[in-house]
Amino acid sequence: MRILSVGFIGAGAYVSGNHLPNVKANPGLKIRAICDLNEDTLAAHRRTYNPDYVTKNYREVLKDKEIDMVVIGTQHDIRYPIIRDAARAGKPVWVEKPMSMTPGESGRIARAVRGSGILFQVGYNRRFAPAIRDLKAALKAFPKIEAIYLRAIEERKLWPDWPFTPKHGGTLGSEVCHFMDLSTFLAGAEPTEIYARGNPMYATAITVSFENGAVAEIFCGVHGSAGYPKEHIEVFGGECTAVVRSFVELNVCGVAGFEDRSYDLAFDPAPGQHRDLPAFEALYRKNKWWRDHIPPEDFANKHYYRSQPQVNKGRYEAMDAFAAAVRDGAKTTGCNEWDGARATAMVIKAGLSYKRGKPVRIRPDDYGVER
Repeated sequence: MRILSVGFIGAGAYVSGNHLPNVKANPGLKIRAICDLNEDTLAAHRRTYNPDYVTKNYREVLKDKEIDMVVIGTQHDIRYPIIRDAARAGKPVWVEKPMSMTPGESGRIARAVRGSGILFQVGYNRRFAPAIRDLKAALKAFPKIEAIYLRAIEERKLWPDWPFTPKHGGTLGSEVCHFMDLSTFLAGAEPTEIYARGNPMYATAITVSFENGAVAEIFCGVHGSAGYPKEHIEVFGGECTAVVRSFVELNVCGVAGFEDRSYDLAFDPAPGQHRDLPAFEALYRKNKWWRDHIPPEDFANKHYYRSQPQVNKGRYEAMDAFAAAVRDGAKTTGCNEWDGARATAMVIKAGLSYKRGKPVRIRPDDYGVER
């Protein structure tokens, strides 16, 4: 297997907490360069990851002939010119979600990516989680998909402040895009209507209707306790039921031959505890204990808690799949510019629904990208 050299452009909290350690742990990848504007961040990453070099100029990364792929993890509003320049340099690009801020920007990104022919993937990692991959396989056996329920509730005081600004849009601007993408992935159809209620900054409730008749209900926010595991997914249709409990359990009823499954934690701070319990019950107890005993230094960092039990949301698998596609010379990936543009358009339509106080229509022409 050819080892690929990776260049990081933007290495803040999310990249530091996820992509850098995942790339370091991947035997098929090597961290060659890390670019960030924060000198303290670069100094810390130089010590931890020992890249070949660090820089504050992303163009140095794009000029580097030894770099096989770049990971762009900057803030949302400055990604397009970096993607454009990476495309011109012929570098395969992984970009964190959301891909874009507007349909117009989605169109510019798509034209840059398609015009250069580079491989391009958007970081909607939940598609790649083992529990979601198995759920998707089970859904193929459903006679039809009728209802999808997605719940993702966290705790505001454990988040940093920057997402809850007008620029970043709070829950709607920073989190909902994940579940717009996931609901579409599970429904297997394009959305037709979006109806958003609640508080877009902190507590959203969004209904999405799809071309195939499926309806998704999304509850997402920071109005709960982090002591309870964050995510829950249910899918119903054709007298079948499938439930994913926080990525550690999958229960399927009505599908012949499909057995319930459980999944290991990506990080378990107490592997010897609650081993006699079912996977979700064990996770709940560990998570609740963690919430009551967060180390002060961990709490000060906000949101990316290395002491917290971590479920497998597919971050490692998504990056590994992208690297495999780069290695194989693939033309597309499991989550491309069309998927990124759709999620952006869905969030914008949800914002419009909030303003109007009623459902709004959405169609592929609203994405800003040609199919």
